[in-house]
Amino acid sequence: HSSVGLKPLWQSICLFLLVGVIFDATLAHQLVPKTNQLAALRADEINADLIANSSRPGKFTDIAPNLTLRIEGRAEDGTGLGFFLHDSRNPEKNQTTFAAQSQLSRADDTLYIKLKDGAIQYYNTKTQAMSTLEFGTYSVAVRELASSNLFAAVEPSSLEVMALIQAGAASQRHVALLHDRFASAIYLFSLVLFAFVVTMTPRPMRSKRWISADVVILGTGIFVKVLGATAKQLAGGDAAFVALIYLFPLLPLIPTVIIAWRNGIFTVIPKPLREAV
Repeated sequence: HSSVGLKPLWQSICLFLLVGVIFDATLAHQLVPKTNQLAALRADEINADLIANSSRPGKFTDIAPNLTLRIEGRAEDGTGLGFFLHDSRNPEKNQTTFAAQSQLSRADDTLYIKLKDGAIQYYNTKTQAMSTLEFGTYSVAVRELASSNLFAAVEPSSLEVMALIQAGAASQRHVALLHDRFASAIYLFSLVLFAFVVTMTPRPMRSKRWISADVVILGTGIFVKVLGATAKQLAGGDAAFVALIYLFPLLPLIPTVIIAWRNGIFTVIPKPLREAV
């Protein structure tokens, strides 16, 4: 860079940041939430097929650990007759559900087992007390019977969150989620600049470095992301912590400025010397 300086390098870094921020925003605000939603819906449908195919009339079937299903038979239209479900996944409480009829239905992109004319018995294993709740109609979400880890990752897209905020139906968790997505671009900006200043200075082959620059960059990225995840959790419960969502991504800029100053990035070359070069 003795003839043209660092200008081309800065131009390439700025171009990389611009493309990276656009790509990151597209992923964080729209593509990842929609992909998780579609994956969860497909998992829901697969679980429904597994439950429907594994439930043989007249036989007890373990559709999940400590979750037993049985139906007496099926009507010609596919309606289950004599529904029985025993749920002992909670060690403190067992739940047994009976119903005369059962049928799969969908509402709000969620699959349900719709039950008619039945009752739910709750048994507390500690107090050994039993209670019964009778119902005319009752719906059980399929995801609750054959749960998938995909549902834990399902979050609304940023457009959906903003629609909830405008309608006054957004929770503090939704607000924190939206701020966290906007802050993702700040992580990219600060960490790219940090990696740039750490690696920009040529070092002799025999220089004694007690730790690799790659480890420093990766460790810094992990550290600030952990702090950011903590800030998101705190802001989800209290709006006073929202500022931390934007503060923690800026932390890498502190060593960035110090290293850049020590490496002479802010040094201005005198005009006569620049003209001579």
